[in-house]
Amino acid sequence: MQALWAADDWLIVREIRDRRDYPPVAYTTVATVTSILCGKGLLQRRLADRAGHPGPPAWRYRAARPASEHIGELIATLLDHSPRPAETLAYALSTARTAFQLDSTVPADRAPEHRHDV
Repeated sequence: MQALWAADDWLIVREIRDRRDYPPVAYTTVATVTSILCGKGLLQRRLADRAGHPGPPAWRYRAARPASEHIGELIATLLDHSPRPAETLAYALSTARTAFQLDSTVPADRAPEHRHDV
């Protein structure tokens, strides 16, 4: 998913495989995973000609939505299972290692302090 979220355009399986930051895996493994992710609604795909390459069209993939939306939905689902979602979220934000370091829209004086007593 990281490779697809970082991409500016639709990618074929080989491009996804080449952009991974992990040890090499078989082309068929990446093709299988992309197919599964499409079935789960996490990726979109379309059949398109391969510019400059002869042969049949190839499936091209892209993320169905930005990483922030995907991760936000996962967090919301987890909060749905908490007996005290507001406290859970407050604790998560207070212990986040990078959330406010990476978000330049949050002024440094407004970033939460790390609390470990919650």
